[in-house]
Amino acid sequence: MFNPIYGIHTMNTLLNKTLLPTSTAGSLPKPLWLAEPETLWSPWKLQGDELIAGKQDALRLSLHNQRQAGIDIVSDGEQTRQHFVTTFIEHLNGVDFNKRKTVKIRDRYEASVPTVVGTGQSAKVSVC
Repeated sequence: MFNPIYGIHTMNTLLNKTLLPTSTAGSLPKPLWLAEPETLWSPWKLQGDELIAGKQDALRLSLHNQRQAGIDIVSDGEQTRQHFVTTFIEHLNGVDFNKRKTVKIRDRYEASVPTVVGTGQSAKVSVC
């Protein structure tokens, strides 16, 4: 069965038992039409249904590019999420994305982050 995340190329590689299959780790740059590339917590450039479709297009493009590059085990490249932290907390009550604070991350850079204003109970389930 074809799995769009892993693809036929990866399944063939696993069946052929490649000694050291290649993969990527972490985020790949998002397309310019979706978000500003290489910008931490870059806001989405689309909204609503256009954002959902844009994320799906970015995911397809990311998978295609990895396959073209010969990557054995492809990933989503984190195309559908803004940041690994905010994707989780944006679906919780009690997090205010309009009231932000600046914090230092790993003594390397400063980031504008949302503040916790409540208990953080689950509010909704993410589809994309």
